[in-house]
Amino acid sequence: MFEVGFTTCLKLSNNFPNYLWAAGLFICITMSFLVLNKAIQTTPMRTAYAIWTGTGLKEP
Repeated sequence: MFEVGFTTCLKLSNNFPNYLWAAGLFICITMSFLVLNKAIQTTPMRTAYAIWTGTGLKEP
C-alpha cells in the first residue's frame, strides 16, 4: 500500500512544488521502510525484499 502511495505521490507532486503530495510521498517512503524493517525481523532479507519490491510495482 505504501509503495503504491509513494509512486502515486511522486507523480502527483509534480517535481515537489505541490507540498501536499510531496508530504504524502515522504510519509509513504518512511512507512514503507518501517514496514520492511519490521518484516526482516522475522523473514529472511532476500524474501522480504523480493515481496516488498514486487508489491510496489505499478502498471504505468
